[in-house]
Amino acid sequence: MKWFKHDCDMHTDLKIQSLLEKYGLEGYALWNLCLELLGKEGHKGRLNTKSGWKNALLKISGWSANGKIDEILNVMGELSLICPKSLKCGNLYIPKFIKRTDDYTQRKLRTNSEQSTDNVRVDKNRIDKIRTEYIKIKGLDINNFSIDDFSRTAKAIKTLLIKSKFKDDLVIRSIEWASRQKWCDWTLETIIRRWPDYMVIYKPKPEPKPDPNCDICFGKGKIPDGQLKGAVCNCVKVR
Repeated sequence: MKWFKHDCDMHTDLKIQSLLEKYGLEGYALWNLCLELLGKEGHKGRLNTKSGWKNALLKISGWSANGKIDEILNVMGELSLICPKSLKCGNLYIPKFIKRTDDYTQRKLRTNSEQSTDNVRVDKNRIDKIRTEYIKIKGLDINNFSIDDFSRTAKAIKTLLIKSKFKDDLVIRSIEWASRQKWCDWTLETIIRRWPDYMVIYKPKPEPKPDPNCDICFGKGKIPDGQLKGAVCNCVKVR
């Protein structure tokens, strides 16, 4: 991303005003540095701890220790400017950053989305059922869901259904699988990225086929009535 959208009235936002009241222009500058780092190095509003984003903030700010940066970042988390759960894991995540992307990036994301999920129709009841399971497993409160949350989860569920060849139970099992992993602040999008790993573990084994040369079931996997009734063959066992 070469640039991101900066609102002319950003400083009037109530959360930003709270940050300004507590830390002045230093807090405001650090917030914008976070946006710049995400725009340059992040992916969909995320930077993990391995990226060294906090060290980059230290270097740019010129502060000798990260105590002050941690303090301001924690306040940003309390204000929900950044995701506090991700911050505890050493990651930087601004959920709504994707809305600030430049026009080219937005067109690219929109095109990819249209090619993958927007042209696929999925029954709303199926999406609601899987979303309910996701909320229950994650321990979330649906009353706190915004319109964006409903839209985001619906899109992710559609993607998972496509990947699972529209097997609802497989999608739900993937959510259960994700809940058992030691991932910090995982989401449905995490499962989408980790889908190949999930399929390595849970990919169903191909169903064995009866032997077409079997003299007992004659490759049908079923003992026919008559003289052979009651006989046993390996073909029937595999069924």
